[in-house]
Amino acid sequence: MGLPDMQGKGVGRLLFEEVTDKADGEGRRCYLESSGDVPNSRIYERLGFRMVKGIQGDNGGSVCKLYCLIRDLQGLPGNASNS
Repeated sequence: MGLPDMQGKGVGRLLFEEVTDKADGEGRRCYLESSGDVPNSRIYERLGFRMVKGIQGDNGGSVCKLYCLIRDLQGLPGNASNS
């Protein structure tokens, strides 16, 4: 969980763009798991990810839900720009 006074300043978006631009340049898809559905999934969808599966783990009564998302390659391999 981030610091509330740092949220909404675009820092997370810049970090995501750095990683996804590098992945695009290398011709790779991105995968992430989120422990929260709402609002996390909507935020990640705006960054180009799509939900592929929700999974639930149960360790003797302690339940953990994970949401698996994929971001397909954007643009042409070797081109790190998403514009």
